[in-house]
Amino acid sequence: MANKIHNTERDRLLTLLALATSSVYIFIGTYSSTVFMMQNFSLLLIVTYFITELFLRSTYRLLTHGEVLIIPNLFQPFLFGLLYFLIYKSFGPEHYHFTSPPQLWDWIQFTGAHILRAGDILDVIEEYKIDIQNVTHGSNFVATTIMAMHWMVDIFLLGFLWSLTKSWWEWLQYEEVQKLVYIAIAMTMLVFLITVFVQTATHRTSTLAFFINIVWISYHGLLMWPLDNIIRVIDVGDSFQLYQIRLHSVTINWWTSSLAVLFRLLISVPLAELINWIHLKYFSGVGKSIPELITDLANKNTRDAAIQGLARLENPATPALIKSLVDKDYDVRTAAVEALGKIGEPAIPDLVMALADKNSDIRKVAAKALGQIDSQWQQTEGAKVAIPNLANALANRYGWIREAAAKALGQIVPQWQQTEGAKIAILDLIKALVDKNSHVRLAAAEALNQIDPQWRQSEEAKVAIPNLANALANRYGGIREAAVEVLGQIGKPAIPYLTTALADKEWLVRNAAAEALSRIGEPAKVAIPDLVKALTDENSDVRQAAAKALDQIGELAIPYLATALEDEDHKVRQIAAKELGQIGESAKVAIPDLIKALADETWFVRQAAAKALGKIGEPAKDAIPALVKALANEDYHVHRAVAEALDKLDPQWRQKYQ
Repeated sequence: MANKIHNTERDRLLTLLALATSSVYIFIGTYSSTVFMMQNFSLLLIVTYFITELFLRSTYRLLTHGEVLIIPNLFQPFLFGLLYFLIYKSFGPEHYHFTSPPQLWDWIQFTGAHILRAGDILDVIEEYKIDIQNVTHGSNFVATTIMAMHWMVDIFLLGFLWSLTKSWWEWLQYEEVQKLVYIAIAMTMLVFLITVFVQTATHRTSTLAFFINIVWISYHGLLMWPLDNIIRVIDVGDSFQLYQIRLHSVTINWWTSSLAVLFRLLISVPLAELINWIHLKYFSGVGKSIPELITDLANKNTRDAAIQGLARLENPATPALIKSLVDKDYDVRTAAVEALGKIGEPAIPDLVMALADKNSDIRKVAAKALGQIDSQWQQTEGAKVAIPNLANALANRYGWIREAAAKALGQIVPQWQQTEGAKIAILDLIKALVDKNSHVRLAAAEALNQIDPQWRQSEEAKVAIPNLANALANRYGGIREAAVEVLGQIGKPAIPYLTTALADKEWLVRNAAAEALSRIGEPAKVAIPDLVKALTDENSDVRQAAAKALDQIGELAIPYLATALEDEDHKVRQIAAKELGQIGESAKVAIPDLIKALADETWFVRQAAAKALGKIGEPAKDAIPALVKALANEDYHVHRAVAEALDKLDPQWRQKYQ
């Protein structure tokens, strides 16, 4: 409970100081009999007014803001002391008990004694009948006045007590501790009942009388005595003490008093929790500070009510709830998300951030809360506000958070190109495409495609190239491969880095680089020398990918494809032949090499060479004799391909050569 001095009270405090100074002189003047009864009564009304005004103000602050007005409460004891004396002078001494007319010290002692009694939460002074004052009250009128002072003192003390014992209160919420408390309460009750039975037995003249009184024992021992002590614990104004009320007739001695004090101490734990629950459940936690309500989120019994209380506070509670989103307690994080959901639209940025929580359940709760606030939350300004924070989450050390952040960014659909936050997010998502976690890479790719299907041509993509190039030096092959794939999607600006990747130590990276250059096509002609080298790669998949890339580059690659027809790998030779055929008539310079390939040891290379000659067309007529000779090939597929090529080159070939 916050203990704060409010500057807004400054004027009131100055007035009180002037009143207190004046009252001292009037107080002294009254003792010297220079002030008459009417003056006493007038002063009594003034003092009563200020006491009431401060009392109501302090109570209001406590109940509505959870705050204690410190300095005004420090003036209250003086005002109450003056009020007790004025009652004595104005209404007569019959309102008090004393052996001799009270002097100045007696009134100071009377006020001080009741301040101690007000602070005596367990009523130890009353229970042991400790005599700490000469003057005692003798009427209900004065008792009511004292009760008001007790309430004032308790308002003042409870705030400090809560601040001092807050950590203890949290400790008392542990289930193990509460079990021990309940066991201790039960043991205390058992010892008390045994005590009452013994007392009753020793005061009865016969066994019959003892058993007749068992009902009395049970009534007072199991019902009235516990009820009396429970009420005394929650009796803030000490009305039971001041009006001398006692619900039971159990014999009071040092032993039963000690049991009573122990019982009150123990029962205060579940009572405090019950009162706190009632306060939250039925009064929405009015008067509780935000930190207190956040603390209540950790308790499963008060969680729902605390959520309502925080929702009532709306914007002021949002910062504290944001902090709770990273609380180590899963239940607190979940409750914070629910509370933010009830706050509504102002909480959208924070709920969007919760979509990147490491716990999947919280992500689900956050998504549900966002849907309840606004089914179109993705298009709100609040969602845009969260973009930079989600982008930062892409660098989190936990893979599942990076993945969740990428997915969350993919859900936001503002007009991206018009916001700086969007550009930052796109840049970070592109970086995430080379994340070491494959799930993050996939989520980032999906998010980019949802955000901007043309992101590969964006300025942000070009800006990201150096960072992607740095990933080519990463020790993990999977990351280097991912970097190559992304660079390939960006296209022409990334060609120099893709060319470098053709020499990577892992074949998967080299293969990815060759395939990327193949997709880029003719603009990758600067990579021809490196692709030619790749045609001799130790891995056949890389050689095949390089051959395809050379084919896509076009006529400039023809000499290199012709060379590839002599590669030791039959698949490379097949691809080279096939790609020369795809180039068509422009590949006529490779006809001698294709004719030579008709005699290749592998049938599908021979088949590919025959088809390529047929596609080259008219310039390949010089290959007809070699094709006719290849008809003798025993393989059906080769025979058919050769026949089709001959039909294209010279439809009359059968009449000429058969």
